[in-house]
Amino acid sequence: MTDEFAIYEQMLPMGWFGDRPDDHRLARQFGATMPDSWQHIVVDRQLGCGVTVTMERRGFTVYNVRGWPAGMPSYDPGWYRTAGRAAEAELPALVQRLRLVNTHLSLLHCAAMFHDNESPSVLRVRASDLYRYERSDDGVDGMWFGRGQAQRPAIGPAEAIRDNSPLGLAAVETSLDWLDAVVANDALVDFDRLNQGQDALGTHDFSTALGVLWQICESRLHKLAVQGQLRVDPRIKVSDLCKLLKRHQFLATDLKRRLDVVREERNGLIHRGVEPSAQTAEECLDLATELLKSVVPNLATRAPRRLFLL
Repeated sequence: MTDEFAIYEQMLPMGWFGDRPDDHRLARQFGATMPDSWQHIVVDRQLGCGVTVTMERRGFTVYNVRGWPAGMPSYDPGWYRTAGRAAEAELPALVQRLRLVNTHLSLLHCAAMFHDNESPSVLRVRASDLYRYERSDDGVDGMWFGRGQAQRPAIGPAEAIRDNSPLGLAAVETSLDWLDAVVANDALVDFDRLNQGQDALGTHDFSTALGVLWQICESRLHKLAVQGQLRVDPRIKVSDLCKLLKRHQFLATDLKRRLDVVREERNGLIHRGVEPSAQTAEECLDLATELLKSVVPNLATRAPRRLFLL
């Protein structure tokens, strides 16, 4: 894995980072040269977890993970004798890095909710969306490459999906504070699931959204049991786990009731293939958000508005 990677298009729905440039209307002029003001670095911060995040006003965001070896194997150099084995060993690192980025995308949404009651769309990053920095032959200079092409400072079709509202730097800094907290609490998997659920809600895929958001609920309920020092069989039914947590006052009565309702519709999806309602998927988002507040107390989310097709 490279020490640096970047993303671009998936950041555009978040809008501009910091102040919106005066020439923002150029976003629809495909092929025009990218203005220097759009490429101004507004955030350059090293997180406590060892990741350095550099963000340009236009949304191009670089993650340097040199100080964050998560997912990288401890290996004997002699073991790497084939490209196939090297690629297999790098896969866990790639998964962790994608989790990091997708978590940050969701936390940017949550920080915008917290600071300004705004809910920018959340997209999901995949391996094909990553840009990699390749140095020149002399090792002095280089260029970002994504999808097999060089990333040139020109306005492209991706700009058309930009939310033209600026995302304040206070919200951006808060998202990075929260990202550090998520990594420190070993909660990347659950926050990556939050991103997947938000992305699915954005395309009105309520089955996927309910399935993955319910996984967060189950995971956090088991974490509650561990934190409460309760001895719980890992195979315990969720309904019994909720009763146990409520009995020991680790789960509020109203929250348990809401979980029971959503669990029934989720069981209908899993066991009988019953399509869940939008309301249930959104309620599961609210429940997952509430349970994730044990990691990020000020977490806030909002499901995207529904699209009516006539």
